[in-house]
Amino acid sequence: MSDIIRRWTTQEREYTEYKDKFRKRSLAPNEYKPYIHDPTFYASVNMTRLQNEANCLEFIARTTTIPVPRLLAAYIEDGSFILETDRIDGVLMQELSPEEQRNVIPQIRRYLRELRNIHSDKLGGPCGLAFPPQAVVCRPNGHKPWCQIDTSTSTSKLVFCHRDVSQSNVYVHPISLKVVAIGDWEYGGFYPESHELPFYESPKKSGVQVKTISGMAEIKEFWQNAMCVVEDIPSCTNPTKVLPAAR
Repeated sequence: MSDIIRRWTTQEREYTEYKDKFRKRSLAPNEYKPYIHDPTFYASVNMTRLQNEANCLEFIARTTTIPVPRLLAAYIEDGSFILETDRIDGVLMQELSPEEQRNVIPQIRRYLRELRNIHSDKLGGPCGLAFPPQAVVCRPNGHKPWCQIDTSTSTSKLVFCHRDVSQSNVYVHPISLKVVAIGDWEYGGFYPESHELPFYESPKKSGVQVKTISGMAEIKEFWQNAMCVVEDIPSCTNPTKVLPAAR
């Protein structure tokens, strides 16, 4: 095991940065805070999103020129989904000066145009998992999400979207300002082009921007028209090969 640089935990994840890799681990149900209603359900959702990210990393690396963290391992252990990637040698876009950030934006737009050239007739990630943005999730039963999709009446063309490109997940070379990696693909998949909002243009976190950014109303309308409530999280029907744990 390589040396740990730092480790931190959020409400749903544990993150560990090593000298040579980065590790995301979804929290098991018994690790959730007592105030979280139905931790088993939320743990399942969290695991599935990381599974989708693993599939997106493999898919994007195989089919595009977009730089992404190299997938090292993806596996389930003790009720958690663990995703391991290369540690990125670069600085986050949010750490740059405003002028430097403006120089990076055209690169991001070019990569997003490349994504839009990838089409599908099925909504969701590479293995068929579809996730509405957290900002539009509706829980009419208190905690059950909208996760069963009906797009039969939609006329929107489905293109590959990241859906959360922000200054907190774009890594650049500190001198050349070349984008060296775009991370956090857990919401990636085939969606209407309108779902790719330009969060990267502002230093604010995407979760803050959703309250005011233009285009969110259209996204909400799409999901409200396309979804119906189900009781269980769907499983991946065509998953990328799950890699073994690194030893």
